[in-house]
Amino acid sequence: MLNGIGNGIVLDWEAQECTSLDGGQLLNDKVDGDPQYLPPGNSVISWTGTVVKLVVTPNWRFL
Repeated sequence: MLNGIGNGIVLDWEAQECTSLDGGQLLNDKVDGDPQYLPPGNSVISWTGTVVKLVVTPNWRFL
């Protein structure tokens, strides 16, 4: 659950940090709940309110 995030938020679940879009402000207090994981395959993301844009950027790693 996200509340009061202003113009946007970056959710870095691996680092367990939430920041403003420019990285200048820590927004961990605006997020309620545990870090989320999107498993391979289809996932459903939903919201209420005035969301204008949602961008999901994979953080894939190769060994």
